[in-house]
Amino acid sequence: MHPFRNTSAGGPIRCNMRYNTPDRYVHSVAVVGIAKNSTDAEQFIFVFAAEKMLTMTPYFCIGYITKSTCNSTVQCTDMGTGGFHQEYFLIAVDNNGTFAYGFASSFVFKLDIYANNITINVTTNSVWPLSGFIPHAIDVANTWAVVACYGYLNDTKKNYAALGCLINLSTIINASCTNFTSETTYLVPSNVVSYNELYELSVSIRGEKVLVGLHRLSTVVVLEKLGSSLNVTHKYTLSYPDASSFGRVVDWADDTTIAVLVVDPDATSWSKSQVFFYDEHSVMLSSPLFTGW
Repeated sequence: MHPFRNTSAGGPIRCNMRYNTPDRYVHSVAVVGIAKNSTDAEQFIFVFAAEKMLTMTPYFCIGYITKSTCNSTVQCTDMGTGGFHQEYFLIAVDNNGTFAYGFASSFVFKLDIYANNITINVTTNSVWPLSGFIPHAIDVANTWAVVACYGYLNDTKKNYAALGCLINLSTIINASCTNFTSETTYLVPSNVVSYNELYELSVSIRGEKVLVGLHRLSTVVVLEKLGSSLNVTHKYTLSYPDASSFGRVVDWADDTTIAVLVVDPDATSWSKSQVFFYDEHSVMLSSPLFTGW
């Protein structure tokens, strides 16, 4: 956790929370923020999704760190679905810092953070309209979320496609999914089921709009939430001369400006990437508003 402001020391400090079991693997981390009942904003909370690799048991933890002392505690809960490895296990927190949401390839849960209680725990069969679901990225608003994933476009042919799935956070089940692309290339299952950096996805929510990056295709997609579904409003594919990736990470800079990570191995001696900023309605090689490292 860095940086925390230590008033007694007069400067920033770095806080660590360690555990001594070598078989634990942390898949993802999400910030809750300063505890609502914290005195003088002393206690910081975060959550993480992890796995016991020897038994292949997924679990989640709520971590607490006191910023003036760096003292930490953690509360962990097994999901009880051990026996096979979770290649992807995502966790995210709503804007109010009240609930955390976990998404794996076989289960989805909703956690009341302050009560440390799972209020919803379902299998993915009740969430996704098609099978073969592999979550790769998530962003959460107050009442809904979007998961960028790979799933079967056709259950019979079992051909994977990149999808954006809209989740109602009050019920979790019966997600509505939208295909990002119209590509006809067959996606090799091992590339989407197991980690392959080229196939990673990124997603960011701003208001009712959603931004998705598919850097395998050097593509950025802008969608809009319309009721219970997502509608693609813009799709941009760019190929910078020296860049090996466009769209590995995407985010909203403000309501109309998007930020896109462009990987350029020869950018500088000290950086292998740049951030390009565009108006969401005009994404072209010649149209970045500005760039930065």
